[in-house]
Amino acid sequence: MTEYSDHFNNRTVNEQFRKLEIDDYNHAVAGVNVGRMRKHIPKAATDTVTGKKETVADRVARTLQWLLMNDENYARAHKTAVVATNDAMDAAASALSNIKVALKQSAADVEDILNRAATLPDGRKVFRDGQGGVVDQDGNRIAQDIADGIIWRGDEPTYHEYRAEIDRADALRRAHDEVLGIEAELGGYQGELSDNQNPASQGRAEAIAEQSNALEERIGEIAAGIEQNRSDVFEVDQPVSPAELQSDNKFSTALPQIKIGD
Repeated sequence: MTEYSDHFNNRTVNEQFRKLEIDDYNHAVAGVNVGRMRKHIPKAATDTVTGKKETVADRVARTLQWLLMNDENYARAHKTAVVATNDAMDAAASALSNIKVALKQSAADVEDILNRAATLPDGRKVFRDGQGGVVDQDGNRIAQDIADGIIWRGDEPTYHEYRAEIDRADALRRAHDEVLGIEAELGGYQGELSDNQNPASQGRAEAIAEQSNALEERIGEIAAGIEQNRSDVFEVDQPVSPAELQSDNKFSTALPQIKIGD
């Protein structure tokens, strides 16, 4: 019984406090001094042209809280902008999560390619370039007398395959940086939309909504590009036939373990 009584009393106190807050706010709008006005109004501003200071009612009318309560058109525009920025933020978070997974997979794919590549005695990984030559992983051509001594199994990755995966990793890092930038921009918009003392104008709220929608669309393009890039990676050169393999060779193709990323 005591617990119920305490709960009832707390609820009554909360309702009384809420009513007092509303009364204080309405008094502030009307310019009536009730001793608690400062928490409801921003600092007075002075007109830069006339030098006239705002009245209490003018100051209260500039708060986000007042605009949302009293201007239906503003409230609608503000809500649209908030929804747009939140949706874009969700898209950015999802894209960043997917990019991080893709980067981890790309690092594993690069490691696998290097592990399957032929290796020179000096440790360099080498690949057939698809044009009859042999290059190392930096694209430097290997001298013919050295290339003639390489043992080819026939299932080594080509330089095209290696470069495609490296380019994919670079594209993923660029995408990651771009989405981070978008996320920061959206965070700025959210700050503007939640500023009670200096609220964004209705026109600004509408512009934020439009820009947030555009940024969400851009995030979608980035996500689609990542998937497309993934499907393009393994369009590699035609495999070399066993008849083309060198039978006389001097170099071992034992592959050391290579660590790429975590």
